[in-house]
Amino acid sequence: MNIRQLSDYPDVLNVEQVREILGIGRNLAYQLLADKAIIGKKIGHGWIVAKSNLIKFILSEEDYARNNNG
Repeated sequence: MNIRQLSDYPDVLNVEQVREILGIGRNLAYQLLADKAIIGKKIGHGWIVAKSNLIKFILSEEDYARNNNG
């Protein structure tokens, strides 16, 4: 996924959109939010994520994987 492809998405994403962009499952998406690896806000029963926060995660994903595989 590159930044250009992200332009097709709104500035505020739901969990399904985050999953689609990252190609991950539901459990991992919620775990990343719970770990605050992806910064989001819980609104009612759902989560929203600013696209800029997802980009920050994508750019730092290698650090997250390194810190959580041990």
